[in-house]
Amino acid sequence: MSLDDEGKELGGFSELIDRMHQAACDPSAWRGTLPDMARWLGAPMALLFTPTVAPRNGGVHVSHGLPEAVIDRWHTRSNRLHAWIVPMTRNGTVRPFQAIAAAKPEAPRSPAQPDWYREFLAQVGTPHVMASTIHAASPWAGPLVVIAYFRDAADAGFNARDRWKSSLLLPHLAHALAESARASDAERRRADAEAALNGLRHGILLMGVQGEVLFHNRAAARIFELNDGLRLQPSTRASGRAYLAARLSTAQAAIDEAVRAAAGPGTPPHPGTVAIPRPSGRAIFRLRFSPLPSRHGFSDIAHGAARVIISIADTAIPAEVDPGLMKSLYGLTRAEVAVAQQVIEGKGLEEIGGCCGLSVNTLKTHLNHIYAKTNTANRAMLVRLLVTLDQAP
Repeated sequence: MSLDDEGKELGGFSELIDRMHQAACDPSAWRGTLPDMARWLGAPMALLFTPTVAPRNGGVHVSHGLPEAVIDRWHTRSNRLHAWIVPMTRNGTVRPFQAIAAAKPEAPRSPAQPDWYREFLAQVGTPHVMASTIHAASPWAGPLVVIAYFRDAADAGFNARDRWKSSLLLPHLAHALAESARASDAERRRADAEAALNGLRHGILLMGVQGEVLFHNRAAARIFELNDGLRLQPSTRASGRAYLAARLSTAQAAIDEAVRAAAGPGTPPHPGTVAIPRPSGRAIFRLRFSPLPSRHGFSDIAHGAARVIISIADTAIPAEVDPGLMKSLYGLTRAEVAVAQQVIEGKGLEEIGGCCGLSVNTLKTHLNHIYAKTNTANRAMLVRLLVTLDQAP
């Protein structure tokens, strides 16, 4: 190979490394990066995959140049390949970052290998394959990864230089896959956290140290759509973040003070609470401001910048009893939970008895059991407890 050809090849290698690290940030880019890797190695077909983990479970499966029918066959008949590759990685026959050149074997080394060649390579129409593995090696700590390159029967087989070139790519591929896996894990955690917050009845905001809103859930969005005393105010700052705004200046001052107290140094002894009057005359919005610790479960939503969590309760909406919560916290029976729900709605004994199909004496017995289990002495104390539980974020 001439010096010019060597220089071009090295230049192509540098570009490949850049493409790999781009794919680490955008997993969909592997569909463009894998063909470039294959071309650099003179292979018209390639397959990057995790044999033991399906894509739906966090695995990798990207192909280039392989017919769809072959990919379908792989998905349905891949167990024999697993039986061939996985034991070799465990017993040390194949080491991390090792590249192996192979052709259709004269004397197979395992019973699974001829099935793999017959059922997969024969369908591709090529006897030439070079497979490389990444497993149990830093920085990649995930499942076994195999990258395989294929050449047609009319082409020359893979040689020592091809194996050397492939081995140059493997450490960079391991780094890129590790970064991609971390990004995917963060995305899954973010999606799980958002789903949990969007499932709450109350509005939830995550705020930064300057009071900027980094996230709001669906319940908060519905409250802002009412435009009844609270809204998100777009910012003119470079960050483009919105801020929580109240219509009344006194309410805005109370919000600003509560944010400063929660985001400032030290931990407030109690969560700050602010009542927001509504121009419609409906019952107030009750806001609770709490500081977030340096490590919390919402880092992936707000990129680690959230310092304050705010819950917004619309007190115009009747409180509800969570049957599962009442059962787990206080051991209430299904009948007692039904009575507690009627109590929180402010109904009298006769009305509750009619709704639940209970006599007044039986209803009083249920109430006494509820008082004993919840450590309350009367209906007023019970209602305060239930409302507090309903308003907890």
